[in-house]
Amino acid sequence: MNVSIETMTGLERRLTITIDGDQFEDQIAARLEDARGKVKIPGFRAGKVPLKEVRRRYGSAIRAEVAGELMQSSFVEAVQQESLTPAGSPKLDVIKMDPGIDFEFTATFEVFPEFKLTDIKKQKITQYETAISAADVKKTIDVIVKQRA
Repeated sequence: MNVSIETMTGLERRLTITIDGDQFEDQIAARLEDARGKVKIPGFRAGKVPLKEVRRRYGSAIRAEVAGELMQSSFVEAVQQESLTPAGSPKLDVIKMDPGIDFEFTATFEVFPEFKLTDIKKQKITQYETAISAADVKKTIDVIVKQRA
């Protein structure tokens, strides 16, 4: 897995992730072989459908399913590898998914901002004092009584 990171505007990042084409095709082949034993196609006994026919009918759907799962797992790995902290779900876009070439996609997401905490003992706090007289309390009570009458 090859990962490149690009800083967009502000807190937005884009990861371009490339996965070896052989690994991608191996997962698709394994999934097709698994589906071959489960699909029921008229004219064939259960579990005896030729792999070529399974690939023709279900190949694109299985390719998309494997790509989705691989994108999710690879994104998590890449984020951990690059020590990023995503603030939300990524927007995943497939760049290359053709047979025989490496599988490549981008993940665009925002990260949490980085900041440093300062020592609170060094901070100066201004404390204001106010004096409330009995006349102020009486005046406020009178206003409340008039409002609630």
